Amino acid sequence: MMERTANEGELVMAPRDADPARLSRIEQWYLDHCESISEICLVPAGADLHAVLVPNFPILREQHHPNTRELIRFEFHSASKLLPVDQRPDSFSVRSASLPRTPNGEPDRERIYAELLETGIPPAQTSRVCAGAIAQGVRACIRQYRLETDFADDANLELDLGFDSLERILLLSSVEKVFEIHVPEGDAGRIFTVGDLIDAVQSRTQSFPVPSTICWSDVLRAPLDPTEQSLADSILVQRPTMTLLAWAAAQSMRMLRGKGFQFEVTGIEHLPPEGPWLLVANHCSHLDPLFLAWALPYRRARQLSFMGHTEYFGSGWKSALAKRLKLVPVDPDQHARRGMRLCAEALRRGFIGAVFPEGERSPNGAQQRFHRGIGILAREMKVPIVPAAICGTYEVLPRGRDRIRAAPVQVRFGEPLRAHPDETEENLIARASTAVSRLRGADDRAREPMPLLMQAQRTTVNRP
Repeated sequence: MMERTANEGELVMAPRDADPARLSRIEQWYLDHCESISEICLVPAGADLHAVLVPNFPILREQHHPNTRELIRFEFHSASKLLPVDQRPDSFSVRSASLPRTPNGEPDRERIYAELLETGIPPAQTSRVCAGAIAQGVRACIRQYRLETDFADDANLELDLGFDSLERILLLSSVEKVFEIHVPEGDAGRIFTVGDLIDAVQSRTQSFPVPSTICWSDVLRAPLDPTEQSLADSILVQRPTMTLLAWAAAQSMRMLRGKGFQFEVTGIEHLPPEGPWLLVANHCSHLDPLFLAWALPYRRARQLSFMGHTEYFGSGWKSALAKRLKLVPVDPDQHARRGMRLCAEALRRGFIGAVFPEGERSPNGAQQRFHRGIGILAREMKVPIVPAAICGTYEVLPRGRDRIRAAPVQVRFGEPLRAHPDETEENLIARASTAVSRLRGADDRAREPMPLLMQAQRTTVNRP
């Protein structure tokens, strides 16, 4: 088979000699360490190695994880950190269809290789198509955000149609408005395919759809429902005594530990005097929120409200601490809509929203892709974004390690960014990401190689 060339950024596949037994051992190792993956095939790609992954949809449905690609990326990177560098794939892609197999049950590497050569990302296998006004109405809602004219009902909303967690919010909100229904967040967490969405609508209505559109302004400015209002009233309240004690304790610890590590803060003059505004920083360590709070003067620290994953709201002391620290719960899988609305409510109440838009700790210290949520919040709520660089925490406590070691740490604040008239959230988030990276300077670098997620480019429709 001849090697092919491609334009910059495209996946280039070429055969190389590889020991099938070695590849099988690595594949089994990943299956043993990543419960979100049901199938994996390692394919030689020139001098590199590419992994094709298939999600474990029964597990993801049980755990309400429709945000498949992000969860798999997190687990795959975490597992890769435990492998020697020479055994890690250089890149990977996620497909919804099962892998083709040989008669003896092994992944058919030759066929998978040919698919990758042809398309870069293997196409999904689809079959079922529902008819009827409700199904057509659901498809019309999907086509508001995707230009594809043909997609079957077992097309995966994320993997095949490219809907991320924020686009799912708009899609589900549009469907609810069109059909005048409500899909509880628990049920929404089980919607993976077009057919799942059609079934969710059909089980709640038999009415004909009324053409309608919805935008982020509608989502964020609608009144809070009783559950959201209760959460907001329990979280977004000023607790001056506790805030002062926590801030004083942090400053005292900072002085006591001053000889253990160097801590420097620059750019305080760039901080707006009062909220609301968004504080956006890179994320390499569990200690990042602590250093960020240490860096702020008390007057700003008392207005701080972190936006974090709902895992901190489980039960016990974590839940109590999260509420006292004004931690707004954000979950891209089950409660993304609620999280965005609570973030908007925090800004309406004058808080400073501290966000780590990478959505996870960097697996190797290099800055990851910023998610679009902060761009939407900044644009719709008309608040500035203050970029912040937290440098050195990867050396103090990186992902995958539980022992702290002394290393110099710096927090650098940059000039506020404001959305330009008619600026898209994609462009605004790109400016914020660039600003944070520039503030980091040499700290924004990969300390070790990590598999790169490859995915197909899709045509989308930008909506206001």
